[in-house]
Amino acid sequence: MQIFDPNNTFFRWVAWATDILGLSLLWAFSSLPVVTAGAATAALYDSVLHYVKPREPGAFRNFFRTFRASFRTTALSSVCWALLWAGLLFGAQILLLMALAGHRAALLQLIIFCILLLIPAGVVCWQFPLCSRFPMRFAELNLNAARLTLARLPATLLTLIVTLGGLWLCWRYWLPIFFMPVVWAFLCSLWMEPIFEKDGLTSTI
Repeated sequence: MQIFDPNNTFFRWVAWATDILGLSLLWAFSSLPVVTAGAATAALYDSVLHYVKPREPGAFRNFFRTFRASFRTTALSSVCWALLWAGLLFGAQILLLMALAGHRAALLQLIIFCILLLIPAGVVCWQFPLCSRFPMRFAELNLNAARLTLARLPATLLTLIVTLGGLWLCWRYWLPIFFMPVVWAFLCSLWMEPIFEKDGLTSTI
């Protein structure tokens, strides 16, 4: 009977929803160790782009394949950026305490510091989708991510808004963790992929 056909509309929707739920949770658990967060994000982006978005089977198999392929590059990058962010946040906390104590210069420095934080945040947001699509070494990956961060500033700001908004939702309410990672990857691909194509970047993965 057609109702039991795995290719009918109902089962396709069930499979699609399962991919969204499964990939989101897989990304969340894979990102718990800092060293694997980059590879998990690269794998999530590539799986959403090539399998969830066109509703093709094989998303989970692709996640693990991309995770393994990108781990060596992203592991070093994840640790380096985590250490840098720890130092930057520590500095911001000191400036905040000084500003609260009444130091006007510290308040101005804090504002400038927060604006400058957008640059490393943008580099992080660009580099893992880049790594999932294009084979690059550590230095090349970060240089290209930095170039895109500054050259594509509107897209960078939009990516940061989506990223920070998604993180806040998952932190404030637990339910979005079941779908927000996939939504993030889907939304980012809407403007990242045209930019990759326009800049002449061609995937060989």
